[in-house]
Parts: sequence; C-alpha cells; structure tokens
Amino acid sequence: MTSIDVLRIIEEGDKFLENGDREKALERYDEAISIEKQCARAWYKKGNTLSKINEDDKALEAYEEAVSIRPGYAEAWYEIGNIHSSLKRYEKALEAYEKVIKINSKCLEAHYKKGNILSNLKRYKEALKAYEKVIEICGDRLKAGKKTNKMKLTYAKAWYKKGNVLGNLKEDREALEAYKKAVEFYDEVINEEKDNVEALKGKRAAVSKRDKYDELEESIRDTTGGLYKRGNILCDLGRYEETLKVYKEAVKIFKDKSRADEKTNEIRLECAELCNSTGIALYNLKRYEEALRAYEEAIKLYEELKADEKTEEIKLKCAKAWYNKGNALDDLNRHDEALRAYEKALELDPKDAFVWNNKGAALYNLGRYEDALKVYEKTLELIPENAYVWNGKGAALYNLGRFEEASRAYEKAITLNREYASPYANLGELLFAHGNLENASENIDRAYNLDEKHTLALLMKGKIEIEKEKYDSAIKFFQKAARFDLGNPLSLLWVAYAKYLKAESSFSKEDKAYQEEIFAVIRELERAYDLSKNYPQKKLRTCILYYMGYFYYKHGDIFTAKERLEECMKLESKIEKLKELIRSESKIEKLKELIRSESSIKPRTRELLNYIWDYKIKPTWWRWWWFSPSYRYLKKGLFLISLILIPSLLLFHPLIPGKWPWIKVGWSIYSIIVLLLILVLLSPNIGKIKVKEIELELRSPPTFEFFLSPREMEPEGDL
Repeated sequence: MTSIDVLRIIEEGDKFLENGDREKALERYDEAISIEKQCARAWYKKGNTLSKINEDDKALEAYEEAVSIRPGYAEAWYEIGNIHSSLKRYEKALEAYEKVIKINSKCLEAHYKKGNILSNLKRYKEALKAYEKVIEICGDRLKAGKKTNKMKLTYAKAWYKKGNVLGNLKEDREALEAYKKAVEFYDEVINEEKDNVEALKGKRAAVSKRDKYDELEESIRDTTGGLYKRGNILCDLGRYEETLKVYKEAVKIFKDKSRADEKTNEIRLECAELCNSTGIALYNLKRYEEALRAYEEAIKLYEELKADEKTEEIKLKCAKAWYNKGNALDDLNRHDEALRAYEKALELDPKDAFVWNNKGAALYNLGRYEDALKVYEKTLELIPENAYVWNGKGAALYNLGRFEEASRAYEKAITLNREYASPYANLGELLFAHGNLENASENIDRAYNLDEKHTLALLMKGKIEIEKEKYDSAIKFFQKAARFDLGNPLSLLWVAYAKYLKAESSFSKEDKAYQEEIFAVIRELERAYDLSKNYPQKKLRTCILYYMGYFYYKHGDIFTAKERLEECMKLESKIEKLKELIRSESKIEKLKELIRSESSIKPRTRELLNYIWDYKIKPTWWRWWWFSPSYRYLKKGLFLISLILIPSLLLFHPLIPGKWPWIKVGWSIYSIIVLLLILVLLSPNIGKIKVKEIELELRSPPTFEFFLSPREMEPEGDL
C-alpha cells in the first residue's frame, strides 16, 4: 500500500507535468521513489515524463522497474511496447503488447498497435487477426451503446487497416468491402464533428482506396487494354511488384500484335504508354536505373510517333515521359541531366507547373539558387497557392542569405498546407541559425509530429538537444535520422560529434572511458566515410576526413590520422577542384564555386597535419623535405636546389677567380652561404625541439544542406 505522503508527492508531480514543468515533475517522482522504492506508480509516472523529453532509454528503465514491482501493470507494459516500436525493436514491442493483451484482452490500443507492427513486418495474416480483434471489440462496444466518436474513429481506422492487409494478401474483394466499411464510419464521425481532421484525412484515404479497388474489380482481365488498366490501378495502390508482372503480360500481347500486323501507330502509342508506366512502377521501387531505361524507351517511341503524327496528345505524353526521366535522374543525383530533361519537357509543354517546380529543384540541387528562385517565381504564376513551391522558394532565398523573405515564404507554405512538415522544419532551421531557440524548437516539434521520419526535423531536434547539453538525447535523434536517410553521411557525422561532446563533458582525457568514447566516435566516422564516397557533396566528405584525422590523432593512431588528413588536403586542393570543373557539365556554376571555395577546414587540416608530421612522426631531415605532406612539391624543389648548390659552391669556387676575376668573394662568404644552406636542410630537426601540444578547437559539422526531391510534390510519377 502506497503511503499518503508518497501519493501527495506524485500528485504534485502530476500538476507540474500538466503545467509543462517536466524538470520539477521529475524531481517529485524521484522524491516519491526515494521514500518508497517499490512504488510502481511513481516509476510509471517518471517513465512518462522521461518519454516526453525523449529520454527513451531512461524511460524504458523506469517502466521496467514499474512492471518488475507490479507485473500486471498493463499501462506500463503498453508504454514499453511503444518505446520499442519507436526504436524499431519490433519483436520486443510485440512481446510487450502481448503482455498487455494477456492482462487485458479487451485493450483496443494494444491489439491495434500489434496489428501495425505485424503489418510492418509483413506478417499479414497475423496482422489481419489483430485488426479483426479490434473490429470485434469496437463492434461489441458500439452495440452496447458506447457510440462515442473516439470509438467510431478507432473502428473506422481498424477497417481501413484491415483493407490494407487484405490488399497485401491479394484478397481484393474483401479489401474493397473493408474500405467501404471504413468510409461508412468515418462519415458517422464527420457528421457529428465536421472539423475532425483525423476523420477527414482518414476518409480521403479510404475513399481513394475504395474507388481504386472498385476499378480493379471492373477491369477486364483478358485483353491488353484491361491488363494495362489493371496495372495502372495496382500502381496507384502501391503494389508495384504486381504492377510489373501485369505490364510484363501486356508486353507479350503487344509483341504478338506487332508480329501479326504491321507496327501501327496505335500499337506504338500503347507500347510507349506501357514503357512509361513500367518506368513509374520501377521508380517507386527505387530501381532508378531500370526506370530510366524504361522512360528512354517511351521517349524514343513517342518521338517516332511525333514525326508521323504531330498531335497535341502525343506531344504532351512525350513531355510527361521527359518529366519522369528527369525525376529518376534527380534521384540518381545526376542533377545536370535532370535539368536538361525538365527543359525538354517544358519545350513540349510549357504550362506544366509540376515540371517547372522540379526544374527549380534541379537548379537548387546544383547550387544555382538565383536561377532556382526565378523558376519558382514562374511556377507560382501557374500555381500561386501551392505549398511545395513556396517551400522551394523559401529554400532558395535562405541559401541566398535573404532570410526575412525566406521566413515569409515558409510561413506562406505552412498557411497553405498545415500537414506539410518541410516548411516547419526549414523555418525551424532558419530561426535556430538566428538564435531564436524557443520558436525554432516549436516549429521543429511541429514538423516532427507531422512526420517522425523527416530527416531535417530529426537533425534539428538533435542540434537543439546539444544546445541544452542533453547529449544522449541528441545522439538518439541523429541515429534515428541515420536510420531513415540511409545514404546520407551527415547524420552519422552528427552522431560522432554528439558522442565527442558527451565524452568531453563526462570524462577526463586520462580516463579509459574517454578513449573508449573516442573509439566509438571513430567507428561512426568510418561509417560516414564509406557513405561519403558515393555522396555528391564533396564538401561533406572533406569535413568527415578532417574529423577522422582529428580523432585518430586523439586516439593515438598518428599514421592513420596523417593518411586521412592528407586525403582531406587532396580533396581541398585547387587542382582537384579544377579536375572536377573540367568533368562537370555545369562549368560556370562549378567555376563560381571554385572562386568562392576557400574552405575553413583547409588551414585547420594543414596545421594539424604539419604538427603530426613534425612533432609526432618526427621524420629524418631528408624525409621531412622529400615526403612532406604539405607543400610537397615546393619542399622537394628547395631540397634539390640546396643539394645541388652546396657541392657546386664548394667545387667551383677555385675556378671562379680565374674565369671571372671581377668576382671577388672570399672563402669566408662561401663558407657562410654553404653553412646557411646546410642549416636550412637540417632545420626540420632543429624545429623538433618544440614539444608543446597543439590546441585545436573542433568546430561543429557543417549546416544541413539537403537536395530538394521531386518525390515531395508528386511522389508517384505521372502516367
């Protein structure tokens, strides 16, 4: 039995939590635990508070304490499941939800979350049973008179989820019936509560799926037209593998037709459309190279048709294929080629706002922010009330340093679409850069609440946690960003930086734990380095290499540190940048970048590299000249000149008075010159007397520079 004093302290904590003072709430719950360690309720409340401040591991420990004291504590088990689920530990989450169900078999939330996890794991038959259990419990409660909107909404969501699972199991008719049920109950909620955002959003999704499955049922299966239509519907439903199989069957029929008749324009048009649609399915499966080939085949067929029949319809279809090709190229980071594809599409259809928008994104990704801004302005003439375009315009303005205008553009995007996460995240980044931490945090939280996988929102949440010196929490956000944006090394670089800050704040440099943390930092950087090899932003790779050199040096591995710093210097050299300029297709932009690209990393890299070479590796005097990691060719030249001059002066001195009597230089002068040259050659060894340890400040990683994706505005391509 919990004492009255402990209950009073817990209630005080609850009030603090209600008022948003989480720190004081935690203090009260800790006080309750210190009085009565076996108080499961206090541990549970502590877990709730820690969870709200994103201290997932500590929250998990608190919940586990609660269930160890009271094994039948269903609420605590449920929260354990939620944390494991958010961290993608699905099997552990399932175990926790099963515990809840064992304690309370009628717990709707546990059955529903169980269904979601099983669906994510593609265990569709088990997921189906979980959703059917939710439907059964909801149905019983509704019959019993508990007709609340919350209950009806849960019922509608369960029917919708059941439809999704049945679709994945290819039970199309049953899926259709499930979506019809979902729409019916969403309507009931909306009739009583017209502004219920969740119900309105849910109904839109359910109606879309219902209509698609209706079309699927009606599609004719035994003719080419029916197969093509069926493939398009499956593509709209996100069943891309099935789509490709259906298109493959359609291709066989087209080939048979081509053999039987002459290849008529009608058949060529159908083939072109099929190639374009195949490309879209492949694009959505992220098989971009294959998608590109399909789009190119479609373009080739459309171009042939244009030569024969100059109809407006064929021209517009060809424009769509060029547009889709541009999207695939953009996702392959081939932004120059993507830009040309969009320009080709606009030649054929100059009024397509989607193409204008993606042309702006391609220019932005090439660093041509002024040009991108002009294109976004043109796009807004066509679609002035589009949130995605305003967001792109804001990003271009931000990179041009026009911060007030960028802020207004982001705010306009938010006004137009409050469900769109990117402008919140971008506005948060802008506010953070200008020191407005409170408003930045508010906008970042909104972005995160709308999309928990939004990379910029996750990275910015991590940066905000660093500002608060909550390094464990920052690390978790950066790690989450790395999980959701697998090809981007920036997230891992920030994980490494946060771990370093944690080590600096938690341990002295002599501690073994400090060296272990530094080694953990190096492991993160090695992973980031591997990813950076295929990443288009070379600036990020130079930063990673500098960090690696710095931390290998701190870990005592001076030779690996030297290698990484040398590689960084090589990437930063003007010669390498000139080579990149020659290879680049957008030479003017690359030249501008080269002119303004005096990196802040380069002098720091050279300073650390020279220190390691001079005072840690300590090469012999001749190796210092011949193998120097910085200014190598200059030093080699001086070394050779000195080596030639010394014997030359000694050997040719006796000949000079006889040959050129007007030159009167005594042996003493010659000796001094020779001695000075010898001292210059030996100067590296003299310099090693210096023993003071170098002091270098490690600056934070670069600001987040993301490519604008064509997927944001129109994710499924254009048929």
